Amino acid sequence: MINSRVGPLLTMAMTLTLACNDRNSVSPSPSGDSHGGENSQDFKSFDDKPNSGNPSEPKSEEKGPKDSCQIDWETVSSASDLSCFQSIEEVLESLPPKVRPYWVMVHSSKSQQEASMEHPRVIVNAPTGKFILAMETKPDSKVMEVAVFDFKRNVWDFAGIEFQGHGEAQLETESCKSCHSSSPRPIWKGYRDWGAIVGNEDQIKAEELVLLNNARSLPNHRIFKHLRFQNQYAEGQVLRPMLDYPENGNNQIMNFFIARNAARALSSKLLEDDRLSDTQLLGLVYETLCSRDYDGIQRRLADFSYLYQDHLGFHIAGIESEARMWIGHVHIDFFLGLALADGLLKKNAALKDSLSELANTLSAPPFQTFHETDLESFQGWSTMDFRWLNQFYNQTESPSLSCPALREI
Repeated sequence: MINSRVGPLLTMAMTLTLACNDRNSVSPSPSGDSHGGENSQDFKSFDDKPNSGNPSEPKSEEKGPKDSCQIDWETVSSASDLSCFQSIEEVLESLPPKVRPYWVMVHSSKSQQEASMEHPRVIVNAPTGKFILAMETKPDSKVMEVAVFDFKRNVWDFAGIEFQGHGEAQLETESCKSCHSSSPRPIWKGYRDWGAIVGNEDQIKAEELVLLNNARSLPNHRIFKHLRFQNQYAEGQVLRPMLDYPENGNNQIMNFFIARNAARALSSKLLEDDRLSDTQLLGLVYETLCSRDYDGIQRRLADFSYLYQDHLGFHIAGIESEARMWIGHVHIDFFLGLALADGLLKKNAALKDSLSELANTLSAPPFQTFHETDLESFQGWSTMDFRWLNQFYNQTESPSLSCPALREI
């Protein structure tokens, strides 16, 4: 998250903790899958045993989710939907293959979950922003922290789930609010300062390289065996998901979808607010896409009875001094403008004539990633990367966004 507007998208901010305060550029990922690794150091504290290859030993992979808990990960709308599982392993075992490369690792945490280099906290996410799952990697951990985004209502639902191994899991929703607020949202700092996250500053550090190489070499580990790793990692490298299509870095992807979801949530509220005219909303579109004056955006939202911090802030709830770095990233304002403009153009077709350049921009292929919520058809955030966004963000009053016409309106 970062407290300046320097380097347009280099301040693409936010670092998620699904319980309090945990603390890439674009190129195709190498092909191939990995859970084994040659020359990997032995990391005994992961409490994993090498696969003996004995066919008489049942492998944990053979145990599937209970028949009574068949989750549709495309349509899940509530964190409580996962309470029918019996264990963290069952949840991970049920995940779609496309989700498994999308994870981040935390090696020091102020959340309710512990994290260290020996036992990192793992956060698995759907790249579409549909859900986020956080868990410890200690052998006795039973709690998974879950956040699910409902794309129909455009709201997050948070819960902590303690799996019992038999019967219904225990669900906890109140403790989440102490950090994530009563209208919960992720807490995720930013590009490129994510804090105690593997690959912070877009560079894998030496001690993190040991962690990664050992995690990928443990095919029987209760958590790591469900993740997809690169065939190899290198010190100084950007941490990227193991995919067969181009994608941004693991950590940066969180920035994109969290900001996009926040923009969806607030724009839907504004568009449904009967007190606000299209002209008033177009004024906010101008502020967010063209003038990009942070204080002006705050004032205009306040005039509409919406507090910026309540809808676009990603600070810890209850913190009085919310520095700019906690807002998410400077482009969350820009994302709000894109979502709001898109909604207004769909609502009022006549606007397409007077805002034709903006309409063309919003119909361009890169912007379709902004809309993508279908996991199966999702092909990465790389099309909507810095290069595409910077063509607008490096200049105010961009003609490509119909800024002259918006200013007149």
